Amino acid sequence: MKKKMAFIYMSNYIDWPLGGMLEYVKNIIPRLSELYDIDIFGCSVDGTFNKIVNINDSNYKIIEYTDVKTFGKIIPNFIISFFNTFKITKLKEYDIIYSHTSATTIASFFKKSRKAKLIHHQHGLSYKTASFTQRFLGIGYTVAQLLADKTLFVCGEDEIDKHKKLFPKRYSNRFFSIGSPINWTKINQISETVQETNQFIYTGRIDEHKNILLLIDSFNLYIKKYNGNEELILVGDGPQRKEVEEKIERLNLNNKIHLIGRKKQEEVFLELSKSKLFLFPSKGEGMSLSVLEAMAAGLPIVGFEVMGMKNIVEIGKNGILTESQTAESFCKAIVEAYNNRDIMSLNAKKYSEKYDTENIVRRIYEILEKNEINAKIEHI
Repeated sequence: MKKKMAFIYMSNYIDWPLGGMLEYVKNIIPRLSELYDIDIFGCSVDGTFNKIVNINDSNYKIIEYTDVKTFGKIIPNFIISFFNTFKITKLKEYDIIYSHTSATTIASFFKKSRKAKLIHHQHGLSYKTASFTQRFLGIGYTVAQLLADKTLFVCGEDEIDKHKKLFPKRYSNRFFSIGSPINWTKINQISETVQETNQFIYTGRIDEHKNILLLIDSFNLYIKKYNGNEELILVGDGPQRKEVEEKIERLNLNNKIHLIGRKKQEEVFLELSKSKLFLFPSKGEGMSLSVLEAMAAGLPIVGFEVMGMKNIVEIGKNGILTESQTAESFCKAIVEAYNNRDIMSLNAKKYSEKYDTENIVRRIYEILEKNEINAKIEHI
């Protein structure tokens, strides 16, 4: 008999919240649902709720436990989510509570049965250096990490080792590094049938943390200083979209930079497969799903030497990272990656294979079901 799992994430599992976290959970749910008797808990967004969502061509029932408000309501959403978690009457019935939101992890600690395992999934450590709001929420993240039986961190081993040193051993022994799951096979199938075009690409949220305005300046400099004739495709949406569009207009780059908004997963894979380089000037990441998907499509990565990038981009092998976070430095990195992109492309694709969803879910299952980190699993 399968163990019963409550999978809780403050999301509608369709288009909120924006970014890689949503794609992450959507990638692992189908495989987890084969391993566990799983109930998926989510939220309505501004009062709109979808009971059934389609993930990878299969329908999943979502149980509403809270409502969220958009546009600058992050902290109130977390507070409301915390109290509404207590209203989940059947929470004591589960063997495993797998929470992707600190508020639900903390509330579940007090609500769950004594036998249940409480798993907290921390989507990166970049909150330590992010905005005031994220640093404030970091208090909740820390509490959740301390209360959970096990915490899975989406970050590299070196970052989790540094993080462990901040905690007594009885807590840090429950901390595990976990990668980001990508549909490696699907991406490769698409990339093998698509012809490369004259474009660079960015995929992800359009917000201040992702440094899109600097990306535009860097690309503009690349065009003028190095006579670059490529175009730049921006795939995604977010709070900075209007500002980005205005800057593209102001610099007269409408024929060179194209902000095409959110796209379905296969459409993103198609755009990646048509591109030459992946430009990603983020100020910090956990373990970027976007970067790994780009690598799977054979794209060298251009970015900054920041948390979450240094772990997966091997400078000179599968991409170029620059320490100085300026448009000029990023532009030079574009040129260097472009000049070495043939060998970097092969290395990027090879490196990304270990992050195939099957491998990541196997790792999650291993941690959830075994006491030792390196337990061997013959069959799942």
